[in-house]
Amino acid sequence: MKLYLRGLFVLIVLTYTSISQDVPRYVDSRDFALMLTAECTKTPSPKIKLTWEKNELAIQYFVYRKLIYQTVYPDQPLAILDSLTFTFTDTDVNIGETYDYEVRAFSYGSLSSGGVQTPFNFIAYGYSSSGIEIPDIENYGWILILVDETMLGANGIDNEINTLKEDLRGEGWGVIIKSVPRAGDFDGQKVMNIKKIIKAEYESHQNDIRSLLLLGRVPVPYSGDLNPDAHPDHKGAWPADVYYTYIGNDFIWTDNQVNRVVSGQREANKNIPGDLKFDQTGFQDQFANFGVGRVDFYNMASFYDTTKVNPEMELVRNYLNKNHKYRTGGFDYKWQGLVDDNFAASGILEAFASSGWRNIGSLLGPGKTMKSDFIESLSNDSYLWAYGCGGGSYQSAGGIGNSEQISKSNLNGIYTMLFGSYFGDWDSPNNFLRAPLATNPSVLTCAWAGRPHWYFHQMGVNLPIGESALLSHNNLVTYKPNTVFTSQYPNGVIYAVGMKNIHTALMGDPSLRMYSYSVPQAQNLIAIFDGKYQVNLKWENPLNIDPQLAQFNVYRSTDKYGLYTKINDKPISGTEYEDTYKHDGEVFYCVKTVLLETSNTATFYNTSRGIFASTTLSDVDGSDYIKLMSFYPNPASRNVQIDLKIDKSDYYTLDIYDLLGNKIRNIINEYLYAGNFSFDYLLNDNNGNQISKGTYIMRLKSSHDNQVLKLIVSE
Repeated sequence: MKLYLRGLFVLIVLTYTSISQDVPRYVDSRDFALMLTAECTKTPSPKIKLTWEKNELAIQYFVYRKLIYQTVYPDQPLAILDSLTFTFTDTDVNIGETYDYEVRAFSYGSLSSGGVQTPFNFIAYGYSSSGIEIPDIENYGWILILVDETMLGANGIDNEINTLKEDLRGEGWGVIIKSVPRAGDFDGQKVMNIKKIIKAEYESHQNDIRSLLLLGRVPVPYSGDLNPDAHPDHKGAWPADVYYTYIGNDFIWTDNQVNRVVSGQREANKNIPGDLKFDQTGFQDQFANFGVGRVDFYNMASFYDTTKVNPEMELVRNYLNKNHKYRTGGFDYKWQGLVDDNFAASGILEAFASSGWRNIGSLLGPGKTMKSDFIESLSNDSYLWAYGCGGGSYQSAGGIGNSEQISKSNLNGIYTMLFGSYFGDWDSPNNFLRAPLATNPSVLTCAWAGRPHWYFHQMGVNLPIGESALLSHNNLVTYKPNTVFTSQYPNGVIYAVGMKNIHTALMGDPSLRMYSYSVPQAQNLIAIFDGKYQVNLKWENPLNIDPQLAQFNVYRSTDKYGLYTKINDKPISGTEYEDTYKHDGEVFYCVKTVLLETSNTATFYNTSRGIFASTTLSDVDGSDYIKLMSFYPNPASRNVQIDLKIDKSDYYTLDIYDLLGNKIRNIINEYLYAGNFSFDYLLNDNNGNQISKGTYIMRLKSSHDNQVLKLIVSE
């Protein structure tokens, strides 16, 4: 796709006609990318200072700004700067607002054409999301997780999914998990049924689903008559997970036009009317509603441990385990990135690797991104981001390696991008795009970044990578990889392929963020019902924060895994909060530490993982019921005598928890009549094992009461 920019930049066109005719050096992909840094200052007056690396081919710089979710930059730049100026300070900014900056470098370079060095003009682009003290995100909306039903049940990944569910809840997601049928080969009817499930959940959750995660072999949609890698033997339908994210406009997906009988390598690319593979290659005027990511190791035999009963499922289990490890700060990676560009002598106008330089450079900061070998470097050192491109096959990229090599490597990266021919069609055996996710210890995402180019800069203000997937798929000309001026196109043309096409796909979990665990977590939340819809919340400071500096937010929900609403107007400096909420039934509370975080382009308030407690509210006067339980000795070493004074017959549960909220033992789970009860608890867990030394929480609950006491176990 070449996008013509008619009438674009009168100033630029005039400059183009008057520049020196000296022949400049050849360009490479890095010349098409500006790596931005933003220094955000609140006092004495708010300002954002943009800085970028000198581009020796640049003639002029143009600075533009919009609000983050606006889709068009204004026609007039904030500033036009000469080639020796590499900074701009924006003083017309509001504290708490999030901006998207675009810096364009109008440049003069040359490329090789038929063995002749041909000068030309082009525009390089850089992007950053920036702001001063951007407010914390109350919640991230709902994430819908569809799980291949064959991976659940006995010996399945249920425990790992429950861990993911708790991680997402702690980070601020509402979580919906649905078991769905599996489809190894293409099954159009199952694809349609999956879409019905997604639409029903979207509508029942007030259109607030923001991410879709496909776990296991969830049926794969196919659509289009395309070959974005430009190979004639690879034209036809490609896998199209984005089909699942277009809600409310199914009429745009037809199956009566394309008649592509495959002459190439994959029968799956065949697309004929009535086969339930859709006609659409791309959309100009329709937009996906949310981001989607897939963790799918079907047909990845090179990575299978054949000693396992279900090696495909074990790869999904392994992915979920490293996902949890990343989310909880378990990886000690370096804040650096690499670019492995093997297209230096071809395809230069598209500048595939500029996706690496542009994104990684702006997210990580000056001097943190280097040229390096993808597999070798990730095997010997750790990187937060990595990009690689080269002439490809389904299982390889020239200059990088192949899936078999990756299966024998330990890749120490988190977020990756790869680009090359064929393997962007990711639903193929031992596919190179899916390969990094199947490795240890840490890779969690991969995208085919080059056709189209991807834009991750909004992750710098703590947005999930699924928002980047959505932005990159919906993008047409809001964010640009290049503009080229030649005698043939004097008004400019964008050399880009694949924008808004159906093949845009994220391999990995779309809910992942760069700053998900950097704020220390508060400790030991207790919710005590005080009667008449009153709740007293108490917690303890994080272990590694000065109590004088610690601040907290409190959230509430009537759905344990639903959306939590922040209930304090401003951060709380203490460790106690009184809530009044007129609701009859169980209410769930969450407390998060909140700190001001600084990225390479912004300052924003970030929150820790949440800690949780619940209680049952009613209009009953709590003073009659709050002293139902006592126990002694406390501290205890062998046993505890528990005394209950039950004033009202009801169904009661008595549980003991550790300080992380894990239930250690259920002691009572029955209907009790009014009266006095006394019994010994032998300090054991549900498996009969003696519990270790430490502090525990005893909680007695009924439909009208919730009493919580601390128990200390000594040696």
